[in-house]
Amino acid sequence: MGTILCGDTFYISPNKKHIAVMYSYPNFVHVKISEIQRINNSIKEVQFYALTGAFDNQEINTNVKEVLNV
Repeated sequence: MGTILCGDTFYISPNKKHIAVMYSYPNFVHVKISEIQRINNSIKEVQFYALTGAFDNQEINTNVKEVLNV
């Protein structure tokens, strides 16, 4: 089991109950739903217990797969 360092790929909401995904946050370019589904399918088999984002207070240490809906 490990930690996924997602950087700015997944933006963890302040309440840590939601994840946002964009290709480019500064340009508000969204990721296609087909790409989100591909990412979701690819991480299903990965064993991890934590998700850490690029900004302060962006870490989830419990129920990570539930929040990611994987």
